[in-house]
Amino acid sequence: MAHEWNIRARAVQCWDCQKPFEQGEMCVSALHYGTQPDGSPFIERADRCRNCREKMDSTTLISLWQSPYIPPEPPPPDPAPKQTVEALLRRFLEDEACDPAVTYVLAVMLERKKILLERDVKFQEDGTMLRVYEHRKTNEVFLIADPGLQLNQLQPVQEQVATLLAAPPQGNGELREENGELEEGNCGTPQP
Repeated sequence: MAHEWNIRARAVQCWDCQKPFEQGEMCVSALHYGTQPDGSPFIERADRCRNCREKMDSTTLISLWQSPYIPPEPPPPDPAPKQTVEALLRRFLEDEACDPAVTYVLAVMLERKKILLERDVKFQEDGTMLRVYEHRKTNEVFLIADPGLQLNQLQPVQEQVATLLAAPPQGNGELREENGELEEGNCGTPQP
């Protein structure tokens, strides 16, 4: 019977004494067979310092090797940090020229993440709906116009939001799409 084994990478400390490995220290790595409570087999990796090598169970041993410890490299920094939904919403609210549909979708995303709480809905004289949101942590109030999006209008707005969130944050200038390329603009709304 074929099994898919999920064996972890080398540990940063000894399996038995929990002493952290130092760079260049010789580590003894071993693979052992085991059985889970449901009866299915698994393979477990145990990395030990040379002093704890004798504590190994040789009856379940599959493989044994020794190598110098090399600390794992830290993950590389994100070359272009992505926008956060909240930061993008705040930028859109500062610029009245921004697309209200995008602003509304950003607010709904934050509502689903339980960052914004809808507190009230007000109808304006022109018939548009104004949603009143409160930030859960800061208690700030956000007034978001509900553009009354129909289901067939939602896909392009979602794609626009995804593009904006993937773009790196800009200082004071925002990104907008013109002729298929992102350029500095007012509020980050891709323009047709």
